Amino acid sequence: MKLTQLTSGLSAVITRIDLPPALADRLEALGLRVGEDIEFVRSAPLQDPAEYSVGGSLIALRRPDAARIHVALKKTE
Repeated sequence: MKLTQLTSGLSAVITRIDLPPALADRLEALGLRVGEDIEFVRSAPLQDPAEYSVGGSLIALRRPDAARIHVALKKTE
C-alpha cells in the first residue's frame, strides 16, 4: 500500500521508496529508509502536507511524494 493510505493509529514498515535519487537520499538522511517503522501523525487542513513519525523524528511529506513510498502494515499483537 502507499504511504498516503496510512491512517491514524496504524503503524507500517517502509518497503520501497520510488523517489528521485536526490530526494530519496535527503529523506534517508532524515531517517526515512526501507525497513523503518512509520506512523501517520496528522495532516494539514487541506490534507497536504502530512506529518509522519519515523525513527524518532517527525517528517512532513507532500502527498505526491508520500504516494511514491510503499509500506506494509505491521501486524498487531
